[in-house]
Amino acid sequence: PTIERFKPGVGRLQESLGKVLSGSAESRFNAELARLGEAGLPRPITKQIAALAVMTQLLEIVKLADERGLDPWDVARAHFELGARLRLDWIRERIEGLETDNYWQALARGQLLETLTREHRDVLLAVVVTAGGGDLKEALAKWLAAASDRIARVQNVLDDMRGTGGADFATLSVA
Repeated sequence: PTIERFKPGVGRLQESLGKVLSGSAESRFNAELARLGEAGLPRPITKQIAALAVMTQLLEIVKLADERGLDPWDVARAHFELGARLRLDWIRERIEGLETDNYWQALARGQLLETLTREHRDVLLAVVVTAGGGDLKEALAKWLAAASDRIARVQNVLDDMRGTGGADFATLSVA
């Protein structure tokens, strides 16, 4: 039942992924499309492979849209724009790039990804609540403006991390 419930929304998003992505998620997707296309793979296959990098996010998006009775496409646009604006994409890329030498490091990396996913969803939910059934794009702009001081503080921390090459387990655990 779960697969059948989310399959149409995920399929729709996967088909129009180039139109809903923002920021580095969009850049990574387009770069992967180009790389796979240059390798000679057919376009439909390149799109499916490139979509794998965001597939778990698509599931979260469709689940939230389903829970709130919203269009998954609108939720996806807000999700990826939020990820780009808050630099959650950068954090996700750093976490996914962590090398794991043992079980405990792999477990820690998984926990970091779960925490990031949960935090991203919580902020997206705040945007959805702000929208109150209205336009998510407007609600996102309103939420970003209202949270601008907190966002600036987080951006400063991320800038510090970027400046020191902070992409290890300890640093990312406080991101």
